Amino acid sequence: MSAGVAEGGLQKRLGLPFAIAVCAGTVVGTGIMRAPGEISNMVPDPTVVLWLWLAGGIYVLLSCNVAAEISSAIPRSGGHYIPVREGLGDSMGLLVGWTMWSAFVVVNAALSIAAADFLGTIVPWVADNTTWSALAILLLVTALNWTGVEEGR
Repeated sequence: MSAGVAEGGLQKRLGLPFAIAVCAGTVVGTGIMRAPGEISNMVPDPTVVLWLWLAGGIYVLLSCNVAAEISSAIPRSGGHYIPVREGLGDSMGLLVGWTMWSAFVVVNAALSIAAADFLGTIVPWVADNTTWSALAILLLVTALNWTGVEEGR
């Protein structure tokens, strides 16, 4: 067993810099580059847009606080499944587990499409074949991650 890993504990292989890079890349790549322009076009007043950003930021901070409190109260691996199963039973835990898995599939597809759209701004062939490019990006990232956690990073 490696140093610093308790019996039955989680292995820490990627570290904080990797976690920050993934979070920042996801937020900047899809959240900030994609959505605000579309939402701003639907809202007629710029002041309302700023209030929506503030409300969204407060909502995210409160959600993160709740998730951190629940996760520290039940320190086991398993994501959202564990606290929901503990609080609401096996069937609701299963529902949340499948819902989260489905959401991750959809998010990966959306990230691939966004990456293909952004790449299409500098590579004309990609702009003409966004669907195939997004699929290729998704398969490439999947293949990299299939090799292992440390190699895929």
